[in-house]
Amino acid sequence: FDPATLDVTDGAPRLALLGAWPNPARQDLAVSFALPQGDARGTLELVDLAGRRVAGTSLAGLGAGLHRVTLLDRRAITPGVYLVRLTLGDQVRSLKVAVLR
Repeated sequence: FDPATLDVTDGAPRLALLGAWPNPARQDLAVSFALPQGDARGTLELVDLAGRRVAGTSLAGLGAGLHRVTLLDRRAITPGVYLVRLTLGDQVRSLKVAVLR
């Protein structure tokens, strides 16, 4: 993604889930997102449609701004539809991804 295409009207970053690549995925899945504050206390997770966590990471230690994190790093999971879920406090952003064999 091109960070220059983000529309920020007041200059302050906002919590945003910007995309997941590749989609559909096989064994690798990178997720891009923006955080409004540094040292965020939240999570980035890949969950199945029943809500079970398949992969994830803490946002602790990440500063404000744009980030790209690999959730599936050469890890095979059951093919199907999953949700990437970005949680920060009471704010949640999500998007669907497909996993193929």
